[in-house]
Amino acid sequence: MKKLILLAAIGLWTPALLAGGGHFHPKKVAKCTAECTADQLKAALPEAINHLSKWGKIDASWKTAKVTDVSKKTFSKGPEWVLTLDNAGKKHYVFITLDGFVAGANDTGD
Repeated sequence: MKKLILLAAIGLWTPALLAGGGHFHPKKVAKCTAECTADQLKAALPEAINHLSKWGKIDASWKTAKVTDVSKKTFSKGPEWVLTLDNAGKKHYVFITLDGFVAGANDTGD
């Protein structure tokens, strides 16, 4: 009986260790099967902004920003798409993997 209680306790406790909160989960936002195109990325931008805003990575005001450039940049982890946005004169950058997962955002482009 003690072994059964111990196993049940371990079973309930272990998932709590593995499922810590507060970290960002990339999400597939672009509907592309291979490498995404600029048009597919522009269409996916609203969903990417909603996802990043939900996780507290960006402010919701980015929803009104307009895309001014879509380019591919190589970083230390490899190439990603960089969408440059203009939000009332302020530049923002959204990073999406080549296969359509939102990877992050910032105001520096790096």
